[in-house]
Amino acid sequence: MRDRGLRTGYLLLKALPITNEVRDFIRRYPCIYVVEQNRDGQMAALLRSELPDEAPRIRSLRRYDGLPVEARSIAEEILGREGGPKVASPSAAAAPVSEQPLAKAGRSR
Repeated sequence: MRDRGLRTGYLLLKALPITNEVRDFIRRYPCIYVVEQNRDGQMAALLRSELPDEAPRIRSLRRYDGLPVEARSIAEEILGREGGPKVASPSAAAAPVSEQPLAKAGRSR
């Protein structure tokens, strides 16, 4: 994702309640993608409920087909939502996109 101009970060959310670390992380980025393996987007809904001022920026990215989540499919969906090019095969050249911060629920890097 960074190769395509998107500034990224992640935070691995392991337990509730929502801590100050999670709140600070969410406030740091203009767009938060919560990657979930369920149909209903439960964690994104909990975060929106706990942080109503931040709710418009919290987006659920769900996979619920029973298969493991692949990084490429997550990257393609985020790039598609952010208006960037699809993830090319490793041999193809990467086209740059505008910097747009995003995050997954998890620990900040």
